[in-house]
Amino acid sequence: MAVEEPFELLELYDGQVFTFQVVRWEEGRTTIYPPFAPGGKEIPVLRVYVNPEAQPVGLEYWDITSKTLIAQLRPYLVRPEYRQLEFTIRAYGEKPKKRFTVETRSKVVR
Repeated sequence: MAVEEPFELLELYDGQVFTFQVVRWEEGRTTIYPPFAPGGKEIPVLRVYVNPEAQPVGLEYWDITSKTLIAQLRPYLVRPEYRQLEFTIRAYGEKPKKRFTVETRSKVVR
């Protein structure tokens, strides 16, 4: 399934932290056209619709394209109580070797 445009790519720099609650989410794919793949390259996209405090301007969601971050978040998101969790993501390093930590804590749904 393709994720519809427009995209709001979540870009975190080394050491940057992002905290949010997920209201709903969807997973799909999109095609990008980097210089090394002029014919296009299909990538996964995890779209997380977040609480208003986490995205006060623009669209109500963030698009995550890091395979490692998607793999870390998915086990939490498939749980029925995912809306009650607050996620804190911290980025380490620079692309293409960037990695993330994911912490969760229970939070009352707003």
